[in-house]
Amino acid sequence: MNKRLITIVASGFCLFDPAGSVFGQTREGQQLVAAELITDATNTQQPFTVGIRFAIQPEWYLYWKNPGDAGLPIEVRWDLPEGWRAGEVQFPVPSKFVHDEITAYGYKKEIVVLATIFPDRASKGPLKAQLDWLVCRESCLRGGTSVSLDVETESPQNRRQAMKLLEFFRSRLPGTQKESGLFFQEAQFSRNGEEWVLRIPIVGGNADKVKDFYPEILEGVVVDFKRITIHQKELRIAFTRQDNTIRTLRLRGLLVTADSAFEIEIPIHLSSQ
Repeated sequence: MNKRLITIVASGFCLFDPAGSVFGQTREGQQLVAAELITDATNTQQPFTVGIRFAIQPEWYLYWKNPGDAGLPIEVRWDLPEGWRAGEVQFPVPSKFVHDEITAYGYKKEIVVLATIFPDRASKGPLKAQLDWLVCRESCLRGGTSVSLDVETESPQNRRQAMKLLEFFRSRLPGTQKESGLFFQEAQFSRNGEEWVLRIPIVGGNADKVKDFYPEILEGVVVDFKRITIHQKELRIAFTRQDNTIRTLRLRGLLVTADSAFEIEIPIHLSSQ
C-alpha cells in the first residue's frame, strides 16, 4: 500500500473496522454481502459461463478491478476439478463514486462478474471459489466466503434464473475498442516536477459522446483520479511515477459514454525530459 493510500484510509473515507473483518460479514444484524455461483449450463462437456453474484445491502458498495483512490478489488481464487481452468474474470462497467477528494469505482445493490470455465472431460466435480472483498459506506469492512456449484445437479428453475441474470450482466460488459469506432492521435504531455499530464485527442464518429475515462491500474504510477477529464474530444490524465525508470505506459481502461463503455489500450512513450 503506498503512502497516498494510507493517508486516504486514515482520513475517514475508508476506515477498516476490525470488528467487521470476519467471514460471514454482518453489521447491525444485517449480512452486508451475499455471494453465490450461478450458471445456465446443463453439462460440463464443453466450455460454459459461470457468474459470481454479489447481493449488496443498500448504500454499501463493492469495488471494480481498479478501486480508485482507496479500496480493494473483488478477488476470486478458483478451486476446480483436475484439468479444468477458468478464463479471466469479466467485470461489468462500474459506477464512479466521488466523496470530497476521493474517487472510487464500484458497484451497488447487485453485481455479477463472469468467467468462462474450460472443463476437462476426464474429470468431474463441483466448482469452488474463495471470494474476498472490501465493502464500504462511510467505513469499510473486509469480507469473504467460500462458494461452490455442482453444474450437474442444478435445478431447471435455478438455471432459468441464472440465464436472466447472466444475460443482463453480459449486456453491461464493456465493448471492444474496435466496436467503439474511436481512435487516438499521438499523446502529448507536459511535466511539472514529478507530475505528468497526458493529453490524448480522441477522433471518430462517437468522439463527442465520450464523457469519462475509468483507468485500469497502472503499475509504478499513481494516477490523480479527480483530474481525469474529457474536454473537447481530448482525454487528460495526470499522474506521478513511483518508478522513474518507466519510459513506456500501456494505458488501459474504459472510455465511457452516456449509455455504454469501451475497453481501450493506448501505448504511451514518455521522454526523458
